[in-house]
Amino acid sequence: MSAPTLVVSNAPVQSWEALLALGTPTLMLADAAYTPNQDTLDFINDVTNEAAGTGYSAGGVPLTGVTVTLDTATNTITITCDEVTGISVSCRWGIFYVDTGAASTSPVMAYTDFSQGVGGNVTLTGTNTLDTDGFLQDVVA
Repeated sequence: MSAPTLVVSNAPVQSWEALLALGTPTLMLADAAYTPNQDTLDFINDVTNEAAGTGYSAGGVPLTGVTVTLDTATNTITITCDEVTGISVSCRWGIFYVDTGAASTSPVMAYTDFSQGVGGNVTLTGTNTLDTDGFLQDVVA
């Protein structure tokens, strides 16, 4: 007997929304001394070398206007947020997580390399649009 065909419905959207509902979606910034490990990075307490700068508080920047949408033509889930404003921070990594109030239970959703793989720190200043296509995309089928 072969395995049954699994047809993905709107469940992944609901899963992302449930994850986001655990707390406050947040962007933590880390400098070039940090090296993410996708196999072990599950909660924000795994992140070291958090960046510091003007308008940036330890723990990160709370994200506003977070939305989860599903493009049924491409089966792509996109998570977007408002622009991040009012910071001046030298960093390399952006770690998107849901702040539950305790680092050991605040799940990491994704991370990005602001240096575009070149290495080293970049400076985020003023108004920053994280990505016009969303800060996270998940192809569900």
